[in-house]
Amino acid sequence: MDQEDLALQKIINQYNNRKQWTKNQHYVPQFYLKKFTNEHWKIEVLDLSNKRTLKEKSTEHICSGDYFYSIKDWEKHVISQMAEDLFNYYETKFSDIYFKLVDDILNYRELEDKLIYGLSEFVTISRLRWEYFKEHMKNSQAEIMKKMMQMSYNMIKQHNPKDERIIKIAEDKDLENKLIKWDFNIIKDNSDFVSFITDEKIITEFTQRFFTKKIRIYISNWERNFVTSDCCVVELFPERIGPFWIDFYERYHYFTLSPKILIEFINPSFPWKRIKRKVIPKEDVIFYNYLRSMYWNYLYSISKDDFKKEEYEKISFNYIDCLYNLFPTKYKHLKNKINKYSLVAKKMWLRFNSNYELYNYIKKLL
Repeated sequence: MDQEDLALQKIINQYNNRKQWTKNQHYVPQFYLKKFTNEHWKIEVLDLSNKRTLKEKSTEHICSGDYFYSIKDWEKHVISQMAEDLFNYYETKFSDIYFKLVDDILNYRELEDKLIYGLSEFVTISRLRWEYFKEHMKNSQAEIMKKMMQMSYNMIKQHNPKDERIIKIAEDKDLENKLIKWDFNIIKDNSDFVSFITDEKIITEFTQRFFTKKIRIYISNWERNFVTSDCCVVELFPERIGPFWIDFYERYHYFTLSPKILIEFINPSFPWKRIKRKVIPKEDVIFYNYLRSMYWNYLYSISKDDFKKEEYEKISFNYIDCLYNLFPTKYKHLKNKINKYSLVAKKMWLRFNSNYELYNYIKKLL
């Protein structure tokens, strides 16, 4: 065993011998969610799927899961605790500068680069470690493995039909039929997800990308607050022109920093100031909250008044078109720059089992 392996084994032994493990692991940190709690230290919750407000909750048991970062679901594991400790490190770094960042924004002070970098780092880890991304990566890897198995079977059968493996499969007509029709499941663990989100090179790379982007800061001086969600970072794609995928810098990213502050990260090539602050009217606050409401399962707010029944019942979070119906004049220009299908990607992935079916469905829509 070389020195590197010995060092790794020493760390693993230290974790195995520790007495205190974090079972309830958050993918949205509690310190952040607590900024949206009321005077009773409870957070207001809107269930988007059922369009109803829930009883106010403690931040302890929302946006979390038992051993969320485990390789196998619900399993206590050294890797899970290592990941939890890594993200605690990043959370602590950001919590140390959080109040200064908010105060400097609201008092129109110049924002130091170290504050913007800290914000970019926190937005990065928030974007990486959320529940849907975990499930999406696990399901995608399983589909890739299934497709490779199917292709491998077809290739061997075509070029070497007398292969013992092919003969054995052909003897079981039910198995062969399932393989040809792709009618089987592969149970994939979370190893790819955990490996990706804990790769510090990945974290550093995306932090630098967010840091490079220009920033628009929207401030609410009204009684209405910005809300947050179980997906902290909303990502919108501009309309795609040509066959190429949308580059990261071309996408719009929104992050609710506090009930009164919303951060937008935009394309660094735009000929505007790097950082710009703007107090926006109540209607705009509602608009950005609608935008967030289309992106995942729950909204969280400091006040139940931010979830007015007559408003959220209008939300059709399958399509962005409802935004233009609710705000026909002011946001008409957005229809030309936002790809409405980006907002329903989550619904499509959950609805379809494979990339091929998803591709055909989108092709029909387009």
